[in-house]
Amino acid sequence: AKALGFVVVGVHEYFTSAKCPRVDCDAFLSSRYKRSRYCARCDIYLDRDQAGSESIAHITLAQIRDQARPPKYMPQAAHL
Repeated sequence: AKALGFVVVGVHEYFTSAKCPRVDCDAFLSSRYKRSRYCARCDIYLDRDQAGSESIAHITLAQIRDQARPPKYMPQAAHL
């Protein structure tokens, strides 16, 4: 990928499908059905893979732009 001019960024999947992927929301998602997640704050349903991939995209852009993972996706001491 690098040889073709693409930037490669490694992203840990921590909290990527557990938190709402909307930039202005840091709520935890609840499991309503096997593959879906629900954000009570935003009142939206998401496929768990969709939530995870959107979150990974936000993390990747932040790591490129700010050289840091967004605070809402940072590991918490209780989860280490």
